[in-house]
Amino acid sequence: MFVAFSLFFLQQDASAANSAAEKTDMVIGAYVFRSEMGIPDPALVTHIYFAFAHVNETFDGVYIPDKRELRKVARLGRGRRAPKVLLSIGGWGSGRFSEMAASPENRRAFAKACRRVVRRFRLDGIDIDWEYPTSNAAGISASPEDLGNFTLLMECLRKTLGNKKMLTIATVCSARYIDFKAVLPYVDYVNVMAYDMGNEYTYQEAVAAHIAAGVPPRKLVLGMPFHEGQDVAGTAERCDYIVRHNLRGGMYWEWNCEQGEHPMAEVCSEKLRVVRSLKNVLVLYEDGGWHKPLTDVLVPWLDSVAFSHGFAITDSRNTRNVSAEFLDDYDVILQLDCPPYPWPEEAQEAFIDYIENGKGGYAGFHHATLLGEFDGFPMWDWFSAFMGGIRFDNYIAETCSGTVKVEDESHPAMRRAGSSFTIDEDEWYTYDKSPREASYIHVIASVDEDSYSPASGVRMGDHPVIWTNTAVKSKNIYFQFGHSPVLMQNETFLNILLDTIDWLSND
Repeated sequence: MFVAFSLFFLQQDASAANSAAEKTDMVIGAYVFRSEMGIPDPALVTHIYFAFAHVNETFDGVYIPDKRELRKVARLGRGRRAPKVLLSIGGWGSGRFSEMAASPENRRAFAKACRRVVRRFRLDGIDIDWEYPTSNAAGISASPEDLGNFTLLMECLRKTLGNKKMLTIATVCSARYIDFKAVLPYVDYVNVMAYDMGNEYTYQEAVAAHIAAGVPPRKLVLGMPFHEGQDVAGTAERCDYIVRHNLRGGMYWEWNCEQGEHPMAEVCSEKLRVVRSLKNVLVLYEDGGWHKPLTDVLVPWLDSVAFSHGFAITDSRNTRNVSAEFLDDYDVILQLDCPPYPWPEEAQEAFIDYIENGKGGYAGFHHATLLGEFDGFPMWDWFSAFMGGIRFDNYIAETCSGTVKVEDESHPAMRRAGSSFTIDEDEWYTYDKSPREASYIHVIASVDEDSYSPASGVRMGDHPVIWTNTAVKSKNIYFQFGHSPVLMQNETFLNILLDTIDWLSND
């Protein structure tokens, strides 16, 4: 049983993980459609979804085609180490969701019916597989109001089921049809149906689409195809991806299509054997602009070295979907190329809470101190104070090299930096005053302005370029450089970056 076997090693190794990886339990899920053809080995899965029940014809309850089959599967959920069993409602062509969700009375009645089913069959929760709100592609009724009504349905289900029972959803690979930011407070995780995608999406693009929509990696369970005609060779690759990117887990459609043992099982299990507790790192950057050449090489490099250094990265090209819940899933934030002025208010509040309450570590680079009024946006006063009460004044537009003198060689981020190092082709920002003037700013390094090559008249005098704010609970550090892709040829910088992530992500 290739998929089950390979995912079993994911479960075994993940169970030994600690700290950040234990915030949520690993999911190895299987959908069961025709139990008479075989049911999952409870030792190989953590979650079983019995498919499918439907919204009833009066839009106010649940119709279960075969209660005997559900009862049989439900028995697998008994016992201390047994998998959790959920009833999946919906599936392709399963309709009447739109009518049910449109009425407060019907929503409440449907939610109560779900609760009765859960209690009667001693289930662990409900999985909603509405394919898809606002879409009639499956030949079901749909309405533009489905988007908001889906959120209201999730809210009603969570309230009715309570917090001890599970509520999950299955979603299309494109992450369309659902307001994830509104829905996430009510669901345990999201099952991404990364199969039957044709040539439209890769599974990596499916995950990226959900993260862009605001779903944290640890709330994503990656779907795997396992039905007749599929090539199973990609399963090892997907398991590897789950581990490297610290997703919640994997699930597959469907158990009854298992085709027996496969030689890839050994390969896949060997990959998953090396899993460990990964730290989640959020990398913020702009998808364009002057700094794109650097981010185009730096972000893939981070991804390539992350697993071997004990972390996983999630890259985000904007802050539109940043919320407190979103940031709660990250151990470190890297503000790589993302100026502080255009952030939405919710993102600002979430970031302030993250830093002031010590929810994780932070490193800012270059653009992070572009403080002032830019592009019609006002100064973010809190961020200016966070950086030492400074305001951007000028920069060396032509770029030049400069020698950075390390003032605190004992700092963990500087452990391989030496007493000085050179940064080539950077812009070297100047400010209205030195951040050193703020009592809570500890300067780690400064640039020798006499070392500029070519020489420049844009100077500050005392010119800190690496510093940390000692007044907030989060460990933090700011690096003024980060402009040119030439930086990727600088071994000292790459060492500093990795040492910084290590310092920020560990207690």
